[in-house]
Amino acid sequence: MISFDIVLLFLTVLFTALIAGLFFAWEVSVIVGLKKVSNRSFVETMWHINRRIQNPAFLTVFMGVALLLPLCTYWNFDPEDSASYWLLVSALCYLLGVMAVTIFGNVPLNNQLDQIDLEKADDETYSKARQNYERPWNGFNRIRTVFAILSLVSLLTAILD
Repeated sequence: MISFDIVLLFLTVLFTALIAGLFFAWEVSVIVGLKKVSNRSFVETMWHINRRIQNPAFLTVFMGVALLLPLCTYWNFDPEDSASYWLLVSALCYLLGVMAVTIFGNVPLNNQLDQIDLEKADDETYSKARQNYERPWNGFNRIRTVFAILSLVSLLTAILD
């Protein structure tokens, strides 16, 4: 019979890996590709992506990691075991470097972009919106990418410890 510990650890690793992979893939492909498109295409693309990413599959995994890592850390914590501290590092990396950055960095920028009426926007609106959005959003995303990967590496280190 499969124990709760194994199921918890399996789901935690799976969800953390999916999120780290999502951010990594975005960083090395989507951001690179969007640098080559017009201001209008950039704004419209990000506007639509930001509205569509809030779907059950993404939110289950994204929020799932925020719940599973602390739960896994709590459930397995033993002050005498160094693996426990790797789990704690993993949880902190995700909560501070991914969740907090998303909530306080990326989401406010997404909300600003969402205010644009794509039907009425002109070239100046698209240019200004991109100028105010692209660089800070990509910077925050880079931070999320690094911390999601650090979270996964710490989690795997805990397993191998």
